[in-house]
Amino acid sequence: DAAAAAATAPRLMPPPAAGAVRLLGGVVGRCWRAQRRLVLELWRVWAQRARDVRSLAERDLRRDERDTALLALLTATQDAWWLHTVVGSWKNLVCAQALERVFAAVA
Repeated sequence: DAAAAAATAPRLMPPPAAGAVRLLGGVVGRCWRAQRRLVLELWRVWAQRARDVRSLAERDLRRDERDTALLALLTATQDAWWLHTVVGSWKNLVCAQALERVFAAVA
């Protein structure tokens, strides 16, 4: 009786409909995977651009720091050159005066 009842009972889904559901499920899965790939690619591009912007800002900051250090170095070099020139001139003057005194004493 159970076998006869199962044979005569209406099926919930006929076999062609089951195939269509499987086909539709496959399409939905492929669509979801394609959308996921698209979203991940967009996120990757966004993250790369954000990194590039940060990198550019850091590079600009380093350039400003390098320019400041270079300006300080040039200023210090100019100051050192000026000091060297002044001290050298003073030394020459002192030596010339000493030589004049020596020659004056000899003469």
